[in-house]
Amino acid sequence: MSVNGVPIPPERAKAAAEVGATLTPGRRVVLTTHVNADGDGVGSEVGLWHLLRARGVNPVIANPTPVPERFHFLLPDGADTSGGAVKQLERAEVIVVVDISDLGRLGDLAHAVRTRGVPVVCIDHHVSKGSLPPGPRLLAPEATATAELVFDLASALDWPLSPEAARALYVGILTDTGGFRFSNTSARALRIAGALLERGVDPESIYERVYASAPEGRVRL
Repeated sequence: MSVNGVPIPPERAKAAAEVGATLTPGRRVVLTTHVNADGDGVGSEVGLWHLLRARGVNPVIANPTPVPERFHFLLPDGADTSGGAVKQLERAEVIVVVDISDLGRLGDLAHAVRTRGVPVVCIDHHVSKGSLPPGPRLLAPEATATAELVFDLASALDWPLSPEAARALYVGILTDTGGFRFSNTSARALRIAGALLERGVDPESIYERVYASAPEGRVRL
């Protein structure tokens, strides 16, 4: 299967279908990621937020710790409700955990996720710890970033990528590859980045926002 010029592995397409069947219009979906979220965690959840909103789903972002300031430019108005994250989770009909598959990295939200009793979707490129409650999984340790898997989800289900969703997913791939310098920078990741550029992503602007605003010592260039 090939969408946007980027082939999708069959196992990912199958997993994407299971995830998509859970994220149906009208449901209240809470998106979250690990404590001290990085660019991939934020980019993945924000990208998914835009994708779901376009489908008539009611998504909310609720993280265990505030989104770092240098990623605030990605946040839609009112999307980040991390200050009341536990209350948001208590109202969730579906929980989506991105860039993490270990309850231990959800901080103060771990108990609420474990006990809510609703499907917990997990989208992650790390080796699964298997500690999350049951639910559909889109897992691929060989992927460059979780944002790559959100891109695959959208492609496999034929969900259109808005410029805002593309920008968020680009940030996820950019940061997890160290600006496309780390050894995990795959040919596939670069093809996806190219597809995102075709959706209107401005790489210079994003680089300046992500890296020029980072505290000295955090950018290894």
